[in-house]
Amino acid sequence: MVLGYVVAGFLASPHMTYAPSVMDTANIQTWADIGVIFLLFALGLEFSFKKIVKVGGAAIIAASTIIFCMILLGVAVGTAFGWNGWIVSFSAA
Repeated sequence: MVLGYVVAGFLASPHMTYAPSVMDTANIQTWADIGVIFLLFALGLEFSFKKIVKVGGAAIIAASTIIFCMILLGVAVGTAFGWNGWIVSFSAA
């Protein structure tokens, strides 16, 4: 459902030249905010602490692994670009 919202938003955006688009960005921003509110409300209705506890251990391990790998990837890309200033800022503190 979320993918459908993203595709519909892309098709209605002014960046899509082959489809009629809406040019009033303030109006689009208002409707986008309302859409996010409804999406979060729908997700909140399905939220359950019992499901979180049931999946808790695996979710913590998966989240920790993803966070660690993303940090390593960010450091690797930064080093490849020659951005090594973050080491100096941590060691100076």
